[in-house]
Amino acid sequence: MTESDTDSTPNCEQLRIRPAEGEQDAYYLARQQHHYFGTANDWPEKLPLNYLPIAGQSIPDDSEDDIPLDVYGVIAEHAPSETSHSVRIGGGVVLIYDRESAVDTLPPIDGFPYAIVCDVNAFLLFTVVDPAWRGQGIGRKLLLDRLHWINSTNAEMIFTCGWERDSNQSSRPLLSDSGFVEKQTIDGFYSDRGRPSCPDCGAWPSNDKMCQCRTTVWIKYL
Repeated sequence: MTESDTDSTPNCEQLRIRPAEGEQDAYYLARQQHHYFGTANDWPEKLPLNYLPIAGQSIPDDSEDDIPLDVYGVIAEHAPSETSHSVRIGGGVVLIYDRESAVDTLPPIDGFPYAIVCDVNAFLLFTVVDPAWRGQGIGRKLLLDRLHWINSTNAEMIFTCGWERDSNQSSRPLLSDSGFVEKQTIDGFYSDRGRPSCPDCGAWPSNDKMCQCRTTVWIKYL
């Protein structure tokens, strides 16, 4: 699930892209997914399972969810040179899945899913950038960092869902420029999955609305 960004560049001395490590990074990323896309499991009482490796913990073997082979998170942070403090302003997560788990995770698109996925697959779970920092190429940097990490694995295919927003801030240019191919646009994807939070179409748990935005499935073979 990817938001849009453009290709202008912020002050390189103040922007840092780094791997997500530790509980604070894991909780930050989980909060972003919850805010923009809703989340499953027992959040916020428990950290969602996919974030446990980022926090330095192991996913229980008896989990009923599809267990990723590997997890990688990335953080964008603003780190002014005149201070030792930094502020997280964006991030993203990628999950590595075997064939069976990738089939289970792949949205319901036309075609035979087993013919689409490979033995090892990378799923770009989401990319978010704080609204105050959008339009400065940060989303692109977050994507490129994860693509670089994926290339160090044995993944043969990457797939992701591009959020088609009513505000027209689509991730299409970013994904297309990075070699992804549009597979299919799905109407009602988020409402069918019970997404209760959407800052774009105004769905929030407090008003009992569900997100009506569409998603486009993008695929890239390596």
